[in-house]
Amino acid sequence: TTPHEDSIAKIRGVFSALPNNVEIRLVENRGRDVSALLTGAADVIDTYEYVAFYHDKKTLQVTPGTVGVSFAYKLSEGLLASKCFVENILYTFEANGRLGMLSPLPPNHGCYFNVMGNEWGCNYETAVKLAREFQLSVPIEREKPPIAPLGTVFWFRASAMRQLFAYNWQYSDFPPEPNGIDGTLLHAIERLYPFFAQEAGGVGGMREFAK
Repeated sequence: TTPHEDSIAKIRGVFSALPNNVEIRLVENRGRDVSALLTGAADVIDTYEYVAFYHDKKTLQVTPGTVGVSFAYKLSEGLLASKCFVENILYTFEANGRLGMLSPLPPNHGCYFNVMGNEWGCNYETAVKLAREFQLSVPIEREKPPIAPLGTVFWFRASAMRQLFAYNWQYSDFPPEPNGIDGTLLHAIERLYPFFAQEAGGVGGMREFAK
């Protein structure tokens, strides 16, 4: 997905070297990576058993810039390092029927070191409000950090996120640009992905996983 029409030809050229079936979608520049997944790609997610969600990562607010670049590098290496790496991820899902998602380790270098143990940050209240709206029964506590894909890059079993996608997200649900670097709806959803997976793995969710 891309919000820039003039980037489509470049993207198509890069991916033309691959044997994969690649579809390029023009999305609205609202909601960043979260809307690209929940809105831009929502209609195809359920046609797959497993999904890898990856996007470019810009952290222009970080100084020096190499710290932000290394964050992006760690995300890509933790998601799509090699063909063998991806095959191992798929095997891990196949071998563990209750596994709903896998994500790279959170960043722990440079300015990101302060995030360790403070993963909720200023997003706890918004996340709890959203969880209540979705009637999630999984316990959420401020004192217990979410085991979440910080950076919003992760693998997931499509059925594990069915409740989240069922909301029928629209671009208008997300805040317009310029967007904040923290404390927005996007950052709350980023921390709730694992709670949706855990909810789906409950008594009702296991029936979905067993299909």
